[in-house]
Formats: sequence, C-alpha cells, structure tokens
Amino acid sequence: MQKIKRFNLRPAVFSALSVCLGVVAAYNFILNSVVWGVICCALFLSLCVAVFLPVNKEFSSLAKTILCCVISVLFVVSGALMHYAIKDYENASLDNHYYGITAHVSDSADTLTGKRLIIENITVDGNIKGKLSYKAYVYIKGNIDIDVGDKVTFSSYLIDNPIIYDNSFSAYNLIYKTKYTAEVNAGSIKVISSEPTVFESINIFIRDTLSTALERDEFSVAYAMLTGNDEQIDYELLSSYRYAGIAHIFAVSGLHIGFLATTLSFVFDKLKANRLLKAIVISFSLFFYSGICGFSASSIRAAVMTSVMLFSAVKGDRYDGLSSISLAAILILIFSPVQLFSVGFQLSFVVVLGMMVLTKPIEKLLKFLPKKVASSLAIVLAAQISSIPVCLDNFGYFSPVAVLLNIIFIPVASVIFIALLIAVIIGGLFNIANITLFLPKYVLYFINVVINAVDFEKLVVGGFAFGILTFVYYAACIIPSNFINLKRIHRIIALIVCTIIGVVSSVAIGVIKNEKTEVFVVGSERLCVTIIDAKDENILFASKASYGFSAARLKSISDRYGVKNIDTVVFFNDTSIDAQVFMTKLNTVFDLEKVIYFGDKDDMKEKIIEKSFGVQMENANAHQDFIAGDILCEYVIDGRAITAEIKGKRFAIFSFNEVDSYYGLNGKFDLMVCSFNADLALNFYKPKHPISYRHSSVFTDGETFGTAIIEFI
Repeated sequence: MQKIKRFNLRPAVFSALSVCLGVVAAYNFILNSVVWGVICCALFLSLCVAVFLPVNKEFSSLAKTILCCVISVLFVVSGALMHYAIKDYENASLDNHYYGITAHVSDSADTLTGKRLIIENITVDGNIKGKLSYKAYVYIKGNIDIDVGDKVTFSSYLIDNPIIYDNSFSAYNLIYKTKYTAEVNAGSIKVISSEPTVFESINIFIRDTLSTALERDEFSVAYAMLTGNDEQIDYELLSSYRYAGIAHIFAVSGLHIGFLATTLSFVFDKLKANRLLKAIVISFSLFFYSGICGFSASSIRAAVMTSVMLFSAVKGDRYDGLSSISLAAILILIFSPVQLFSVGFQLSFVVVLGMMVLTKPIEKLLKFLPKKVASSLAIVLAAQISSIPVCLDNFGYFSPVAVLLNIIFIPVASVIFIALLIAVIIGGLFNIANITLFLPKYVLYFINVVINAVDFEKLVVGGFAFGILTFVYYAACIIPSNFINLKRIHRIIALIVCTIIGVVSSVAIGVIKNEKTEVFVVGSERLCVTIIDAKDENILFASKASYGFSAARLKSISDRYGVKNIDTVVFFNDTSIDAQVFMTKLNTVFDLEKVIYFGDKDDMKEKIIEKSFGVQMENANAHQDFIAGDILCEYVIDGRAITAEIKGKRFAIFSFNEVDSYYGLNGKFDLMVCSFNADLALNFYKPKHPISYRHSSVFTDGETFGTAIIEFI
C-alpha cells in the first residue's frame, strides 16, 4: 500500500518560518521573556529536523543540507536585524531636552486643539546638534496654515516615544521611524518654505481635487479610499465602518492593490502585451501608487505579493500561492523585521493564508448553493474566520455581520475605487472635478447614510482575546484543508482534540480572569481616570476631565478587556471636572448606574445628572466612609484624594499636582495613583504598584506608556 505523504516540503515556506522565528526570538530576548526566546530557538531546531524527515524523498541529502544552511542563515540574520532595529530605536533617545528644530512636514491632520504633524529630516540645535535619523509627532495648539511639504522651524522639548506603549510593542513607531513627540503653540512655529516631494505633490493633488467637489464626509471617505489616510474621517463615522467590519477599505492594502492590478492587467491583456513587460509595468505602477500613499506598510506588502505573482506567471510555472506569499513575507521582514508585529502585516497574511486554506473546504460545505454564490461566500467566510484572533487580540472585537456586508460591499468598493481614481485624474487635470465626481459623490453619501443608520456596535463580539490559544485555533483551521494529508477519521479526531483544548482553556482563563481585580489607569493632559475592574463591580475614579478630552482610550479598555459597565463613578473635589460633559462622553462607552460626588448634597446637580443619564446620585464628605461597590472608600485632603481598601489591600488615588500636599497619609499602600511630578511622593510611600497619571521619569506612566494595567489582586 502506498504511504500517504503528510506534507510537501516547500523551501520558501520553511525559509519564511525561520525568518519569523528569528524575529520573534530576538524580540523576546531583548524586550519580553528569555523563556519565550529559548522556545523560539527550539522551534527553529524542530524546523531543521523536519527538513531531514524521511518523507521528503524528492530532495537529496545535499539539497536538504543546503536548505538547512539557508534557513539557519535567515534565522540568524533576521534576528540580528530585529536586534539592530530595537537597539537603534532605543539609542536614538534624546532624554527629553529642549531644541531649536528645523524639519520637513510629511503628514498633517486636524485635531480637537489644532494640528498634528509628522516631521522628518529633522535638524536640531541644543543639547546635541545635527540631523536626526528619526521622525517626530508635533502637536500644535491653535490654528495655523501648515501643509504637507512645508519646511518649518520652531523650538520645543522633544519627548522620546517609548518602545512599549499601552502594554504593547510600539511596532508602528519603529516601522515609520517616529521616535519623538513635541508640543508647540501655533504662534511659535514658522513656515520657511514649501518643498513637497513628487509623491507628496500627487497626494496633495488628489486631496485638493476631491475637496473641491465633495462635502466633508464624502471627501474624507474618498480620500481615505484612495490614499489610506483615514485621519480626516469623523471619529463616529469611522467607528461605524469599523464596527461594520468594512473599515479595511481605508487601508491601502491587498484590496486596493488588487483592484488596480486587475484593471491594469485587463488593459494589458486587451493590448496583448508581452508578459514580462506587463509584469514590469504593473509592478512599477503598484509601488509608485504605494509611494503616493506614503509607502504604507500594507500597500508595500500588497505590492510585493502581487509582483511575486506576476513574475511567477512570466516563467509559465504553476502559481504556488503558499510559496509566493512566503517569498513576499521573507522580502518584507528582511527589509523591515518589525513588520511582523504590526496589525496590518498580521491581518494581510492570515487573511490571504486563510483564503488559501479554508476556501475549498467551506465551498464544499456550501455545495447546495449556486456555484458562484458558494464561491463568493466561501472566500469572505475564510477571510473573516482567519482574521478573528488577530482582531480580538488587537482591537478587542470582531464583527460577525462583516461577512454579509463584505459580500455586498467589496464589489461596490472596487467599482467606487476605480471610478474615483479616474474621476480625480481627469477632473483634476482638466479642472472639471464637479462633473467627474458628481455621481461618486451621491454614491458615497448614500453609503455613509446606510452605515450611520445602523448601530453596528451592538452586533460586535469582543471583550476577550485568544492569546496562546491562537495556535490551537489556527491548527483547527489547517486540519480540514489539503495542506496536510490526513485520513477522514484522523481529521475528525484532531478537530475534536483542538476543540476540547480550546473550550477547556477558554473556561479556565475566564474563571481566572473573573477572580482577578485589575486596575486600568488612563492619563493625559485632558483626561485622568482610574478604573478598578473587580469581580462583582467596576468602579471609575475621575481625577480629571477637561473639556475636549477624547474617550478613545476608555473605549479601548471597554473593547479589549471586556469592561462594559461602570457600577459607580466617583468624582473628586476638582473644579477641572465638568460632570455633565464627562458623563455625556462616558455614557457613550459604558453602562452607568451610580455616581458619588464630594461635598454637601446638591439637589440641582443631582436632578440634572439623574435626569440626563438615569443614574443614582450620592454625596460624601471628607473623612466620611462611603461604599463604592464592594470597596470601602474615604475622601481625604479636602476631597482631592481618596484612600480605599479592597480584599485587605489599600490604595490611594490623587487628583492634584502640588507635591507637598501628598504627605500626611497614614499607613502603607499597595497601590498609589498620583498626578504630575509625583516621583517624590511615590518614593516616600514606596507602594508596591506606583503609577503616575502624567509623564514620570521613574514610574509606570499612564500618559507616556498608554493605559497602565496592574493586576492588583
């Protein structure tokens, strides 16, 4: 009887796996865990052993030895490149000094308080002098006319961006080389000249052409579809697209590159052009378009993958999708190893791989449907199923309704994309944008109305993450496919085992998480809050909430960590908090039940809040115990600080900046959350978990390091 070969030895696949393991090993050895680094090395050794398995008879011993040497070199080189990327970023720190700065503006976006720029080619004059190799974010307070391509000069502190932010590796900053952050008033920054690059000039041409013919919402959606820049889209509208599961139309990636490549391929086929010429011209066009989009990581990935496919076709060889995508991964990660940790890279590859692996098995299950319907549905389902762990781990939710919407919307989006591209080129060149964009304007208006009309947020699933179970999940996805040759009974057994492991582990993780008490600290110039996520009730302590603050970080906590309701909101005696404004935004994120405020009973305040938000109101005075859920609390220091105890552990939360006022509290604290310049106080009390809301030179920082998360109990 002929033995079944369990898998095919693909050199490109083994090479790609070795590159990924090298990158992950370096990351763990430097930033995370030596244990995980050792595990990555062990997995690589297993990969080498797999090369020499007897089942790979089509390869000679010499070929296997060469392949093993190649993947070993790739493992070491990719690890070394990752090590260099991290260390170079860390070594570029400027220690938060004040500089005179001259730079080129490469990106500009409006914010609530002014503009946010990204500047490059930075020359500094201060503690050090010369040209910097990294970019910086610049937040401008006030109105000023600055555009992409302008050369600007100003003076400011350059604050180093941390390599770990919001408890995650700052892959985005490393990929785009944005190392610093600065703040400056509008009157203190000057435009010296305007020197846009070719790509920036084309981007400005697209933006200005669209803005002359479209209203704000339609313009922002069209501009994002063509350039990948979604910062012009209203936050609420963008959130609606995200919850609907179709916001990927704003990331110039495989979808857009595919539309463009298909259109150009159709033209070349009609012209009966040479295959090599076709591959060269289309590939050049795709990378040029990527340049217009700022060489975004997702557009480069898609261009590389499409180019590999085009040049594979030139040779006349059978296109091997798995080898082609592996080659694309190798090229991208050798050039930029940090890409492996970006959400865009992960989604791009798991979705494409998911479609390769799952489309045919799903299509077989849907054979009762018409063939075209079954095929389209299978592709979308495969993409959605494969993306679930990445979405949950990075965004905190996924959208089940996205399957239906993508089946409807992707064909529409392809037509809109090509129509917008043609309309902008013709309309901009001949100054007839109002005519060429007339029909797209109303199509986009209709789509925006439909997306806004439905509350897709209520249909999303989230509040948990796969974590290490991601590997079990993807193993279960691969088992039904033809990538591993197994008998039917063996597939069924393997699926049952994966299911049991997944269910048991999920229940265990859920039980453990339910028993934990976690503390989330969000700190910024406009918003400082502490959330106690306890077993039975969730308490939010509002230390500061100035007008115009963003609730995005609170929304992230709700989505990613499953904190959906706040049982008690506790206000400090702090005039910076506008209770009604704060509650209005808070109510869009959490379900609220009760509010406790400091001072004498205020019937008018209670009546307004209770009527507006349907919550229960209570008041408490200094040195008077009050109960917030299961937590015994006490207002101290004239209501500007709170001490509390939960399960025998004490904590204190402050809402002021005066250093001298911190002292005078009795006893020891397991957790202290302080405001700006709290280093001395935290050193004095020496709590087990010291946190600063604002920038701190010593302790965990809710501003500089994103949301600080402490497993308190």
